[in-house]
Amino acid sequence: MTIKDISNSNAEMLSRVKDLCDGKEGRPKNLSELATRIGIGKNSIYKWSYKKPAFDRVYLASKQLNTTVEYLIEGKKEEENNERIKNI
Repeated sequence: MTIKDISNSNAEMLSRVKDLCDGKEGRPKNLSELATRIGIGKNSIYKWSYKKPAFDRVYLASKQLNTTVEYLIEGKKEEENNERIKNI
């Protein structure tokens, strides 16, 4: 994996986070609200597009967004993870 690949995956993760910030089902309605809920500055989330966030921040974000860490990081839905586990 190259630096460019990591940068692209970070940008993709931030895109998934933005998409989930829709205010539905108790989720935050924007990145600023998400940042407040997880106790970080709003600029910290924007840095996720080029800087790898700490795992605890991604974990807290996943809980606020009602999703999994795997989905935020890799884009894998829960069904895909369950299928992978069955095949082990």
